[in-house]
Amino acid sequence: LASKFSATAAAAAATSWDVHAKVGPPLSQQSLQERKQKAADKKKRQRARQKEKKAMEKQKLVQEEEKEKELQKKKDQQEEAKRIRDGLQPKKSTTTGTTGKATLVCDFCQTPQKGKRKSQLFERLGYIYCSTECVQKHKRELMAKAAMERFK
Repeated sequence: LASKFSATAAAAAATSWDVHAKVGPPLSQQSLQERKQKAADKKKRQRARQKEKKAMEKQKLVQEEEKEKELQKKKDQQEEAKRIRDGLQPKKSTTTGTTGKATLVCDFCQTPQKGKRKSQLFERLGYIYCSTECVQKHKRELMAKAAMERFK
């Protein structure tokens, strides 16, 4: 009885495994090619998406640089307008020819301060001066201009 039962159970188990395994037929050459083609198409779409993404990032970067340049230009124009209102000469170029390093220039007397750091110069009201004498002279000019404005 035990051997009869085990043979029947084994036969039932073998057929139920085949039915429940859900394994399809062996792959043919055509189905293998279709899979390869599908994978290749997927890779192409992925590369195209990456290329588009890279182009968008590059375009965004260019736009940001243009905005930055525009903001810097506005800032420079405002600074020049302030210099003119305060009775100062237009600021000289602060870069030297070949080295490209920035050279500090006194905002009042316009003398280049070669070899000096910004911390070694005098600063007042956002202006940089080479000496206390320049600070005082510019202060006097600003005070005189303000007094003239009050009398108008």
